Amino acid sequence: MNPQIKRRQLARRIPSALPLLIILVATLGSPLLGRAYARYLLIFYVLLLPLVLSRPFPKPRRVPWLYLYIAVNVLALILHLGNSNSILNAGSLVVSIIAISGAAYYCVSQGGSDIVDQSLEHWLWISLGLSFILSIALTGIGAPTSPDYFPWEAFYSDKRLLLIVADGVGHTPSLWVTAFLAVLTVHKMTAKNCDWKLLAVLLGLLVLCMLATKSRLALIFIFNLLVMWLAYKRILFMRRLVFIVPIVLSVAFLSLISSPRLATGVNEIAQAAQTTIGDWVRITPDENVNTTVFTGRDLLNTALMAESLLAPFRGLGDDAAILNYGIDAQGRVAYDDTQKVAGSESVLRLAVKYGWPYLGVLAAFLVSIPWALRKLPLRAQILRVSLWGICVETIVFEGGMEHFYGVSGLFLFLLSLLLFEASCFKYYENPRSKMDCATPGILR
Repeated sequence: MNPQIKRRQLARRIPSALPLLIILVATLGSPLLGRAYARYLLIFYVLLLPLVLSRPFPKPRRVPWLYLYIAVNVLALILHLGNSNSILNAGSLVVSIIAISGAAYYCVSQGGSDIVDQSLEHWLWISLGLSFILSIALTGIGAPTSPDYFPWEAFYSDKRLLLIVADGVGHTPSLWVTAFLAVLTVHKMTAKNCDWKLLAVLLGLLVLCMLATKSRLALIFIFNLLVMWLAYKRILFMRRLVFIVPIVLSVAFLSLISSPRLATGVNEIAQAAQTTIGDWVRITPDENVNTTVFTGRDLLNTALMAESLLAPFRGLGDDAAILNYGIDAQGRVAYDDTQKVAGSESVLRLAVKYGWPYLGVLAAFLVSIPWALRKLPLRAQILRVSLWGICVETIVFEGGMEHFYGVSGLFLFLLSLLLFEASCFKYYENPRSKMDCATPGILR
């Protein structure tokens, strides 16, 4: 076969393979290696750089906030040149962002909207299936970091659905994989000529998996699904709520957990509702009122807010004690690990590390995505904003974006796909498409 034809065929396969590789690295690689060795997955992003840098990037005027996000990470690296840990972390962030966003742009430029509408769903199903298989196998052989119970036990007991890893974590990447698949399933259910009965059963199983995680974040995702469904049905104001709900929930959550008085009030209300709500808020009569509903996030955010004001513009770097040790029940640095109540579950860690301007640029980058998505056709718009909402709510509720070898890498890849689709290509409705999705046209 002609070598040029071979290269073209390979180029067609890469956009389908790249999402799979990135998803597997983010959802399987990190849990399997554990916290001690997961950082070595950054080698994968280094290997992506030749592919990414060998091809043109979009012009800065198309995606200005992405370029500014890369620039602010470079600035963080320069400002903390005297700190070896900050050099390594900020440097890895720069490499990861360029590699992941560049891979996303390459996929969109080659595969168009099929990457989000079709390929992404296939690879997420593969990831979820492998997660179940590996979790059962690791539990069966008694792997030290795996759950000591099988996944199906979470559906009829008080155990939480944790796949592959249970190394002191409250969630595993399977929660977000399940949520993304539920969004894609709702999208397919509202398409013309779909087998909605089969899809309804599938959606029910996905929702059941989310509920089995015993996570309050899963309840928010299910609420998002309801808003998404109503938006597809063109219920009054629901199309706008798809955009508004994630932002309102995120701002409200940050306000609550950053105010001790508000947080205590919410905890007291939740305690009063204990007999009705039960284990969903995980409150028992002998728990401390200040560490219940938010599981220490309110104390953590209060402490992080005070710490961030010590160096609001530059940040304290990666060696700040509160970042490495977390806080105890009194909100002080928990040098004794047995007294630690919270440590990593806050996006304000980024303000402590690299300053408030850094966090502000990240927030602007995230908000710029739904703004760009307004240009897409209605159905494509609802799907993509719903996927974006899951990412943003997780970043605000659980923290993240401090490294990209875990689930944050999946978020950045998906967010970049959405941004490039809306900002760098023209779209038109395809009336013959069963999915009624957007189809890419020429590069602007």
